[in-house]
Amino acid sequence: MMCEFSFCENKICNRIQFDFRGAFSIVYRCVDTETNNEYAAKVIRKEKMSKRDLMKLESEARICRKLDHPNIVKLHRVFGESKFHYFLFDLVTGGELFDDLVTRLDNYTEELAAKCLYQMLDSVKHCHLMGVIHRDLKVW
Repeated sequence: MMCEFSFCENKICNRIQFDFRGAFSIVYRCVDTETNNEYAAKVIRKEKMSKRDLMKLESEARICRKLDHPNIVKLHRVFGESKFHYFLFDLVTGGELFDDLVTRLDNYTEELAAKCLYQMLDSVKHCHLMGVIHRDLKVW
């Protein structure tokens, strides 16, 4: 259900729902008021940001814009206002890989595992070819 208010001062997006709280940001599912497309909006509060934090944020935006690969979430827009910075990313709704593995445990074939692993490694390869090292890869 869409909220009746925009969560950006400049009315660029309407918030639909809260999705995730990270260490330095909150991610909302939102609708771009210009295109009516749904995105994941990463919202970063400015007041707690040091100059170094701001430089990291600018670096993140530059890196995300560089990466164009079917298995890497695309950054569509970056904008700011008086209290917040916003990054609009592809909205990914497929869930967690681990949950998918657990759900399909009895039917998870070697072929499916190979396809999944290939997609992950291909995206990491793309990052490396673009001079980007992913610092947040996880294993379980």
